[in-house]
Amino acid sequence: MQALYARAGLPVPIYSDKPTQTHDSRAWDSKIGVLTHTIAGRLASTAQTIDGRALRVLIAETVGATVKDRSLGRLDRARIRVTGMATQYLTHFVPRTPAVFLGAEVAAGTGRVDLAWEDPDKGVFFDEIKTWRHVQATLDEDTWTQVHRYLDAGIAAYGDRFAGVRVITLSHLRSCIHVSPQGLVESLHASPLTPGAFAPKAAA
Repeated sequence: MQALYARAGLPVPIYSDKPTQTHDSRAWDSKIGVLTHTIAGRLASTAQTIDGRALRVLIAETVGATVKDRSLGRLDRARIRVTGMATQYLTHFVPRTPAVFLGAEVAAGTGRVDLAWEDPDKGVFFDEIKTWRHVQATLDEDTWTQVHRYLDAGIAAYGDRFAGVRVITLSHLRSCIHVSPQGLVESLHASPLTPGAFAPKAAA
């Protein structure tokens, strides 16, 4: 995996030991991840048409109405974390119109992809959001298996219109990648699906 990242010009680890987490912190991170995906899915299409303060207010209201699980401990802390993650995705990675939001938790082979989009120029692509708190300079084997499963499902469903998978690591934006239908890995920000490649929003 390190060689793959190196060939794509992406960061590779300079340490041998992986960061460790307690069971409680892993459980908390998992819940935060689920909530972030939920907010992103609910607001994805709306985020194509509003921005700035209006979008930030909507995100805050949606988080407040959604993040209520007392098992998260301090709800203010959990809401800050989910708000930050959701805002990152909704303000920086949502493709602008005329791209169409195909849905969240969309069936893809034996799994479900986080979000799916279709752009008239770029084609259909999937977004896989990762909310790890600890930097992972390479993706783990489970994630690679997941991504390749989505590639197979996308090709089967959309053929030549399928443009691949964006793996969006919200805690380490430099490590976001695009995986092409052929399995080629490159930095998202240097790829055809970089957020800046999409048309700007139409004037209100």
